Amino acid sequence: MIGHCQDCQWWHHNAGGWSHHKEWGTCLKAETDDGKTAENTLAEAQDVGSYHAQLCTAPDFGCVLWERKEPP
Repeated sequence: MIGHCQDCQWWHHNAGGWSHHKEWGTCLKAETDDGKTAENTLAEAQDVGSYHAQLCTAPDFGCVLWERKEPP
């Protein structure tokens, strides 16, 4: 099932974060921290220094890593 980021448990709306778009957020499933990525991911955000990188997406972006958010 492919869904949109805004409905995914891995997506975090952070008022743009590293992006210039206030409605965008980041995918925690593709995030790297000190060169390490999440397990079982098919995407990875990379930076030259392997310090920290985030994949920024629009809320209506679709992805095969999509997993429904748990209800509040």
